[in-house]
Amino acid sequence: MKTKDNLQQFEQFLHKSKEKKKKDGLVYAVSYTRVSSMEQFQTNSSLESQAKVCVNLAQQMKVPVLAKFGGTYESAKTEERKEFQRMMTFIRTSKQNIKFILVSDTDRFSRTGPNAIYLAEQLREKGIQVIAASSPLDTSTPIGAFQQNIQLLFSHFDNQLRRDKSMRGMMLKFEKGYYIGAVPMGYERKIINGEKKIVINKTGEAIAKAFRWKAEQSMRSSEIAVRLNKLGIKIREKQLSRIFRNVFYCGLLSNTMLKEQIVEGTNWQGIVTKEIFLKANNVLKQYHHSHDYHKENENIPLKNFIACEKCNTKWTGYLVKRKGLYYYKCNRKGCKCNMSAKKMHSQFVEFLHQYEIMDIRMIPLKRQLQLKFEYMNQELLRNKTELDNRKKEVVCKIESIEEKYVEGDIEKELYLKYRSKYENQLTEIAVEEQKNEIPLSNSKKLIDFSVSMCQNLSKIWASGNLDNKMKLQKIVFPEGLTYDRPNEVYRTGRVNSVILQISHLAKVSDGNKKGNSSKNKKNSHIVPKVGIEPTHLTIHDFESCASTNSATSAFKIGAQI
Repeated sequence: MKTKDNLQQFEQFLHKSKEKKKKDGLVYAVSYTRVSSMEQFQTNSSLESQAKVCVNLAQQMKVPVLAKFGGTYESAKTEERKEFQRMMTFIRTSKQNIKFILVSDTDRFSRTGPNAIYLAEQLREKGIQVIAASSPLDTSTPIGAFQQNIQLLFSHFDNQLRRDKSMRGMMLKFEKGYYIGAVPMGYERKIINGEKKIVINKTGEAIAKAFRWKAEQSMRSSEIAVRLNKLGIKIREKQLSRIFRNVFYCGLLSNTMLKEQIVEGTNWQGIVTKEIFLKANNVLKQYHHSHDYHKENENIPLKNFIACEKCNTKWTGYLVKRKGLYYYKCNRKGCKCNMSAKKMHSQFVEFLHQYEIMDIRMIPLKRQLQLKFEYMNQELLRNKTELDNRKKEVVCKIESIEEKYVEGDIEKELYLKYRSKYENQLTEIAVEEQKNEIPLSNSKKLIDFSVSMCQNLSKIWASGNLDNKMKLQKIVFPEGLTYDRPNEVYRTGRVNSVILQISHLAKVSDGNKKGNSSKNKKNSHIVPKVGIEPTHLTIHDFESCASTNSATSAFKIGAQI
């Protein structure tokens, strides 16, 4: 007795269960029923029989059913089922002592195999068993859990066999030219004389006209869309392009299951002949690759690069044929700003002049830039060291919670929560490391290139082809430009930092050469004077200015002037 009394003194140190206490000692169950497809839901009585079986099972077990879930069609190939997830949420948040999920068969619970086994195991850890009426097992024992895992794997295996059989059947139908699935625009399924057939509808007749307009009159897709709209058929220009390329409309079948094979269709008719289909696509190719189409855009290189200052809508371009002149315009309803392309190009060249440098003392200028980039590299190295330290700290935290989890000091749920948190922190650090990568292996060469390019910005743009103009625009003004139509001026939120830096240093150097006031000499030779435009130089801006292939090709053209 003395020994027992002595041991009672240590009961205060017992490990107490962390399981939340329920309101009462009663044990409850929930039931789940489902079928796989809408057709089963509408035609058979499987759901009713499943529900009845679950009720009988609950009565045999003498366990009240707290709630019923399912009662609809849901595929068991995934756990992302609305009713299934609603049941899991209910179990997780309920204050009642739910111990059982009742189903008619194991495959009604899930057919996902390994995922289903994992889910059942998670439920068992919380004291909840999945009980199937067809084979009730006590899954609280190792042998019962093992038998249920075998059943879940067989359900998954059966599902895979069904899928394989279904795919083989579909493949055979495709090879014979039978179309399966939702029909394309212009067709519909109808039951004629007791048979399901694919027939052409009113939209299909209009699409047939669109094919002929394209093939016989070489009409543009935009014009065809307008004509169809007048007939009451609304098809967008991009949709028309997809329609013109779909061999289904000339009675042929193409499918990923057939790989690169095309077969003659069997259960539908094409709305156009194969000859018209090919002619229409030849015309379509001409419009996409014709010299005239490219030439038109050569005259409006600022299209979709300039935005309206008033409404921030990208400007498009157009040709006034009777004048033979190009214009830019804002298509925003109620705005309708427009401007002569010739005048806007002239103003753009003048705008580039602001950032050009003259043949002044190049050696001091390049030295200034070299010092700036050396300073930047030092900053990046400091950032790298800081990121390395942060990474080591997070890795130590992960190792710490792993050790606590293994020793049983923390539960699995808490372990997974914090591990996910720390892994997210590592991902963020990795992203920052990529941003702080030091790419300047040959800064002198890049500086020489950038300074040379800044001597010829306007000439490079004016003499370049469409591609080079567009690339140079993007390099100099990464976020594009806006145009103030009332005042007829360009405005920009950001200029490439390197170009801005070079321009500023050149002007300061030129001013000192002319004997101007020396009050600016007090400023650092590394940090540029702060003005309206951003002046923070970055490695990435420097690369976009100097090492991008687009800039190189643009400069080569300018260097030949």
